[in-house]
Amino acid sequence: MNTEEMEAVIRAEDVGEEIQQRSFFSAAKPWQPKTSIGVWFFNEKEYRVKPKPRRHWCNENFGHISGVNWETSAEAKSNAVYQDSEQIEFEEVIKTLEES
Repeated sequence: MNTEEMEAVIRAEDVGEEIQQRSFFSAAKPWQPKTSIGVWFFNEKEYRVKPKPRRHWCNENFGHISGVNWETSAEAKSNAVYQDSEQIEFEEVIKTLEES
């Protein structure tokens, strides 16, 4: 990690964001929660802010879900092909291998 990346995760932890870590020596292993606040081992571990789930909206009509994604329900509704389309929100699920 460069200095800017280190500073970014430290600041993120300061404002309460969840930080994840993994060892340089076992990078194939999944990211784990960082449990010790204020303690950093930049020479042994890499760190990141835990990714936030992505959200998007689609239109559903006659049991079919549109393949087009929109940022908001209003955008999906205004771009619906059918007036009676229903807007459905999807949220990504982020898991580690242990949680699967």
